Amino acid sequence: MKCPKCGKNIKKNYCMFCGYMLDTGNYIDKNKKGEVTLLETYLGYKYDRIVRSKNWLSTMLLGPLYISVKGFMIQGLLLFLLDLFLFYCFFTFNNYFPLPGFGLILNILLIVTNRVIWMTLDNMVYIKLLERKLNKIKESNPDNYREIIDNISRSHNDIYSLIIVIGLLVLIPTIILSLYILVK
Repeated sequence: MKCPKCGKNIKKNYCMFCGYMLDTGNYIDKNKKGEVTLLETYLGYKYDRIVRSKNWLSTMLLGPLYISVKGFMIQGLLLFLLDLFLFYCFFTFNNYFPLPGFGLILNILLIVTNRVIWMTLDNMVYIKLLERKLNKIKESNPDNYREIIDNISRSHNDIYSLIIVIGLLVLIPTIILSLYILVK
């Protein structure tokens, strides 16, 4: 492996000639000019984990709500409602399956398959939404967009978003149930 600073050979992630030390904990994505990408600027130390999908447990447990927790509330809630609608359609179909007990097996298989699909798609959807957001910031503020992105990334906290999502999870079924009672 060659040193990016001086071009000499590196042994054990350390250049003996100039003293450059490789950062092996983070995956650094550089564009052709050698600059750090907007996505890496925004995500910081979380970049490696999200780009390489190492956060599979949170994406599996939250499903489409992972997008909401990461700061895209409306998109995440729309995906959640779509997910609920698809669950309703499949559960309704599976309950009318002619073989006894087979509908339950299909429902369990549906839940597992759904979670695996969300595990693979969540980070891709999040990265695409984030790239679109960062490019809009770059277009609207061409002079100081890096500073703005850096400030936004520091101010975003996943804990507050998770509390809001859990509150909405409690609020949405309550509203649906109350509307159902009013209609009957």
